[in-house]
Amino acid sequence: MPLPTSLKTVPVHGKYVVPDGTAPTGTVTFIVPGPLRADDDDTIVIPGKYTATLDSAGEFTVTLPATDDPDIAPNSWQYVVHEKLSIHERSYKLSVPAATVGTLELSDVAPV
Repeated sequence: MPLPTSLKTVPVHGKYVVPDGTAPTGTVTFIVPGPLRADDDDTIVIPGKYTATLDSAGEFTVTLPATDDPDIAPNSWQYVVHEKLSIHERSYKLSVPAATVGTLELSDVAPV
């Protein structure tokens, strides 16, 4: 079953390399910390996760619900992001703005 049509989604792209220039392997998981309510569709989206596996170039693209969508309650929340890569592992929180034009580049918004 597809997500509610009122849910604004944003494509998110990430690319990783290791110090020798090769691509790591692994996954990046975006965890929705609580339920979302799509009022226009009378639907509750239960908490869950979106997991992207890095390709052979160390890249991924995943489409995620925006964290500040005015048609969804709550309309101000953050994903818990867990990077589990072959040589690196970390977690952090991340907002995905509904006003994103085009694709959100993870390298522009992830903490470094």
